[in-house]
Amino acid sequence: MPLQSRTIAYTMPVRMDTHQPEIDLTPGTTKSEIVCLLYENRGLGYRPSEVRDALEIPDGTATTTLSRLVDEGYVGKTADGLYYALDERDDLGRYAAARDQTERLFRSRDADAAATPDVESVVSDAELDELTAAAEDEFDS
Repeated sequence: MPLQSRTIAYTMPVRMDTHQPEIDLTPGTTKSEIVCLLYENRGLGYRPSEVRDALEIPDGTATTTLSRLVDEGYVGKTADGLYYALDERDDLGRYAAARDQTERLFRSRDADAAATPDVESVVSDAELDELTAAAEDEFDS
């Protein structure tokens, strides 16, 4: 009787105090926006209608996405239908904080760009020529 070889796959247990579950979120999606809303407001429970109103999304989208987030372990749900950030998901808290920080950075940059006047809108070519000529005259004197 021939010997059969058998491959045995060994896996190592994972230390739960250092394990970081994978985050499958894309910034700008409804899923990401809901996670950020809940994790930026830890300790608060939201009804689907409150999530809908806060994010200005359709009611069905809010309800469906919240249910999926519970199934995927991203958020919790109380017996009376309130959705909340999970205490043990610090990774999602960091995700929400990083997304918020990035948005604030770009809002600040966009505000700076908007506050900087366009040279063409401030001084016409004719006015610029006059100012240049006056400055040259003053310099030559």
